[in-house]
Amino acid sequence: MHQISHKMHPMNKPPLTHSYKPPLVSVVMPVFQHTERKLRRAIQSILDQTYPHFELIIVDGAKTRQNESVVQSFADPRIRYFRQTGYISCLNYGLKQSKGTYIARMDSDDISYPTRLAEQVHFLQHNPQIDLCSCLADLHGDTLYKRSCHRLSMTLENIIQGEAPLHPAIMFRRKLNVRYDPLKPLEDCLLFRKLTLKHTKFAIINKPLYSYYIAPKSIMKMYPRFIDFLMLKIHIWTFAKYTHSSLPFADQIFVKKTFSRKDIVAFMKFSYAMRRHLKHLHFKIPKDLRPYWHYMWRHSSWSARSAVLCPWYFLSFFKWDMLYFYKRLFREHKKLSNTTF
Repeated sequence: MHQISHKMHPMNKPPLTHSYKPPLVSVVMPVFQHTERKLRRAIQSILDQTYPHFELIIVDGAKTRQNESVVQSFADPRIRYFRQTGYISCLNYGLKQSKGTYIARMDSDDISYPTRLAEQVHFLQHNPQIDLCSCLADLHGDTLYKRSCHRLSMTLENIIQGEAPLHPAIMFRRKLNVRYDPLKPLEDCLLFRKLTLKHTKFAIINKPLYSYYIAPKSIMKMYPRFIDFLMLKIHIWTFAKYTHSSLPFADQIFVKKTFSRKDIVAFMKFSYAMRRHLKHLHFKIPKDLRPYWHYMWRHSSWSARSAVLCPWYFLSFFKWDMLYFYKRLFREHKKLSNTTF
């Protein structure tokens, strides 16, 4: 088993040979409608890093040119400025333009502490088995001051249970070929699950190297039902890949809006497979799947719903205690038809 090294980084020590060249770090920062003060503070926190071998890729997705004038006022050759439209497009374009051996994320309203890049580069160099690392962070904004929790290494089970690296504070190896899916604002949740399913090793440095701002009117807080439903879709996709279940619409689950009888029967089998294989994750099935069952019910025809109502379709796949769930589903479908996601 690999041991994770936490030795102090020797960035201020002379190199062993004159040919040593520190690796380049590409810091990708998407920028939107933030105040000039916060944007200047975020950019300055990167320019003040003790690790000098970096490029700061700023991708501006704002509709106005205000951010451009702020960026140009720094006149630093390490800054590369681009314009794009859309948050996910800004992220992917920044990754495409990066040239570094390591790629770091940064949000335009946060602060990276001066030794962040140095600590993360040293960590990845001394732990070749780790492909992505994050760090502890001081949380401020619309919350009481607190510090994020530490976990030395992370597995798929940790991530499913809500323990994920802080996305704006990550640094990863270029070889991962990271690309974000259009799933705002949970694009990071899906990314971490995809990387974990590919056996990517994560770790979190046990030092506060980042200051994370929690906005008072973020999408996460303003639309909690939408976020919960989107997270449920991510869970279903993850379990389908994790258990190698034959869910025919797994790859289309984030955009699928109509369901056939075959889809309903396939999801019934999949639900039972989840219950049978994933008890150790404490995922309460079918209770936690109920919102997606409701969604399928409202977006299917009556002929498709007959697959759920006819007992010979589902009794062979489910235990008798599932009958209560289907009984309630049948009673409540009229009430739920007035609810939209």
